[in-house]
Amino acid sequence: MSILQNYGINLLIENKSILQDRKIGFIHNLESLCLENIDKFIKNLNLVDIEKYDIIATLKTHNQGFFMKWHVDDAQIIKHKKEIEFDNQIKLNQKHYLNYSEMVPEYTLIIYLSTYQVDFTGGTLQFSDDTIIDPQKGMYVFFNSKEPHRLNIIRSGIRSNYLIKFYPKISK
Repeated sequence: MSILQNYGINLLIENKSILQDRKIGFIHNLESLCLENIDKFIKNLNLVDIEKYDIIATLKTHNQGFFMKWHVDDAQIIKHKKEIEFDNQIKLNQKHYLNYSEMVPEYTLIIYLSTYQVDFTGGTLQFSDDTIIDPQKGMYVFFNSKEPHRLNIIRSGIRSNYLIKFYPKISK
């Protein structure tokens, strides 16, 4: 078991609200969805008060052979021996920390534009509690960005989705 998967399991045990943040649903009228009007769609989903967030949305298209190891959005695992914790770090174990170099997203939203076993094989989304999402066109998955997850290897075809991250607005 990887450091991040183990961290994710412990996180879900210690903080039940992380799992409660996870929501899965479907978007109707997906054909009219594009990056230019994504805010409107997000508002209609009513997942969060979007006025509190800066939203960054990107279109992702991945081919056969692509995968992502266990990760936490916008964070890197770093190693150091010092017992110093920084504001932008989360301790994983005695030597490993999650480090955020810049902004820290609060939530992640994935909107799928292709379907598992139709447009591609493999390429499932997996969370540390072994929940596996088989993407379907129009499906969305919303979750706390601190929750570790991975994209299993795409065996064939092309997997497309919008990746949307919610960054808390900085008060001025």
